[in-house]
Amino acid sequence: MTHHIVLVGLSGAGKSSAGKAAAAKAGVPFVDLDEEIAAASGKTIPAMFDAWGEPGFREIETVVTETVLARNPAVIATGAGWIATARNRALLLSRGRIIYLRVGAQTAAARLGEHHGRPMLVGGATIERLRQLEAERAALYELADATIDTEGLSLQQVTDKLADLIKVFRGEK
Repeated sequence: MTHHIVLVGLSGAGKSSAGKAAAAKAGVPFVDLDEEIAAASGKTIPAMFDAWGEPGFREIETVVTETVLARNPAVIATGAGWIATARNRALLLSRGRIIYLRVGAQTAAARLGEHHGRPMLVGGATIERLRQLEAERAALYELADATIDTEGLSLQQVTDKLADLIKVFRGEK
């Protein structure tokens, strides 16, 4: 694989779960960017948001993105807001392809459950907040090189579609 495959989409789209399984199925490395950020900072994502707010978290996210992109190509699951940072998108330009895992707010909320621990979704009204974030980021998500609509699909179906697309991007299909 010559390029990274970067997964974007709302929380609950399957970036981490389907991404990890699809990478394994395609025989390529997998990186969960939020796990890398937590390891680099020594804090959980919610603790970073509490300590530094979203701007401070986004700064660390960009530094870690640069580090991960300097490594050998992998499938990278990003946080839902990763794509909203212009620097992140610019870092990826010549080093990766973006796959948008599209999911509706209602489905995403159901997949996340009530105790999701997502800082951008704190408080009540998760579906409304997901709708708002989806609307704010829709044009950015559509910049992706490919889209998989995950609505109505099982985790296995999303995994299979994603693994096939990874193989296409690797030139295997």
